[in-house]
Formats: sequence, C-alpha cells, structure tokens
Amino acid sequence: MKFFFTYDIEDWYHTANFTELIKRDIWSDQHQRVEVNTRKILSYMTAKGNKGTFFVLGWVAKKYKDLVREIAEEGHEIASHGTHHEIVYNLSQDEFRQDIRDSKKILEDITGEEVLGYRAPNFSITDWAIEILMEEGFTYDSSVFKTLFHDRYGKLTQYESESRECYKLKPGFYEFPLTNIPVGQKYFPWAGGAYFRFMPYWIYKLGLGHMKNKCEVFNFYLHPWELDDSIHYKDHLSGFNRIRQSYNLKACDQKLEKLTAGYQSVRMKDYLNENFLKVE
Repeated sequence: MKFFFTYDIEDWYHTANFTELIKRDIWSDQHQRVEVNTRKILSYMTAKGNKGTFFVLGWVAKKYKDLVREIAEEGHEIASHGTHHEIVYNLSQDEFRQDIRDSKKILEDITGEEVLGYRAPNFSITDWAIEILMEEGFTYDSSVFKTLFHDRYGKLTQYESESRECYKLKPGFYEFPLTNIPVGQKYFPWAGGAYFRFMPYWIYKLGLGHMKNKCEVFNFYLHPWELDDSIHYKDHLSGFNRIRQSYNLKACDQKLEKLTAGYQSVRMKDYLNENFLKVE
C-alpha cells in the first residue's frame, strides 16, 4: 500500500469554524503559527526520507514565500489549496476561477515549477469546478471525501465513482479521493485530520492494517495547526466547533511523528506520472 502524506498549509484562523469570527481583513493581525508548525511537519518527513504533497493556501504563500521555497527545495510537491480558503460551492464560477488562477500563479512564481494539483477548502468540491480546474491548467484534484460524518464537504455526482484509488475523471484529469474504511454501504473516515486526532493511535493503526490488503494507496491529510497545542480558542469558539478545532492537538503531534516513521510516502504527481500519464 503506497502512502500519500498530504498537508493543507493554512493557519488556524483560516478554517471554516472562524469564517464569521475572524474576517479576512484582520487575518494578518492574528497569532501567526503556520511557519513553525509546517517546519515541524517538514522535520518529521525529512527524518525518514518521506516526500509529500503540500496543498498551500495562496494567502499563506504570498506572506511566507521562503516557507514555500523551503518545502519545494526539500523535494515535496507544491499544490494549490485555493487563495482565500473559500467554500467552493458558495462561490460563483467566475469567483472560483479567479481564486484558483491567482493561487496557481502565486505558487508557480515562487517555485518556478508547474502546479498540477488542487484540493478544495473543506473538501467542498462540486461538479462544475472540474471543468474550470481543467481549463486553468490543473491535472488532478484531491477533494472527494465520501463520508457522511461532516456537514461541509462537497461531492461529485456527475463523476460518481466507487473507487478508493486514484481514478480518471475526464481525459487528462484525475481524482485522488481521501481514504475511508467501508462499513457495509457506508464509509467511515480514516484519512486524517480531526479523525486522526480523535482516535487513539493503536485504533488508527488497526484501521491501516485492515486497509493494507484492500487498497493500493492511502491518502492521508493534516493541517499544520493540528500539531499546535499552544493555540487557545477560548475567546473565539464554543461548543462543538471548539471541540472540532482544538481536541487532542498535543497528542496529534506525537502521532504524526510515529506515522511518518512507519510509512513511506510518494508525491501525488509522481504516482500519477508512473501509473497514468506514461501509459497514456
């Protein structure tokens, strides 16, 4: 089973939990933690020679150009997470086009390399976005998260597939779905993020063992802020959103270190090239 270690490079206040509380015009005034937390991820990846795919928010890239260069120079793939962390299905098609066009240009200007991949904020992909991604020069998406356990995720209906592997959506365009464990007709989320934080590590490893002979690839994701127990949310969030944002952050850091030590990861663009593009 090949592993994809993927990271959505955004800061804590970019999440949808803060959309109404911390507006974009005061993002720069917040406690900035994305650099230190991303470098923590890089240290874990480097320790075992892992190569990952980093879906970088355009806003972060503009502010921290050296961080993006550092990620690329360490041999990781730079992909797009959009520019302003907007929920895709809440945008007009023109707004979405501008958001991904801007992010692609920002990232390519910094690294000098073509950006092939995209991941929608909150996995909020929708059918009409696929054509626009293709028209704007992207080769793959990694936003399909087929689970009932979240209220914000989008979905593809026109391009429906039962596949848990990378698959072709349209000629020249591919999907890397997030990994779930099938339980009957339902899909239990196992790809990372809050699900990784909430589960004891030994249970998470059991799930990985269960999937080892059932799928060729495992698509794991995490955010830098999920490793940071120093961020306090008491002045911002309450109730379920506070739990969803802040639960078990300290343990997550330790769990990621173990996970990166136990699995070898490849970049999505390399897997795509070896298994699809060369053949076609």
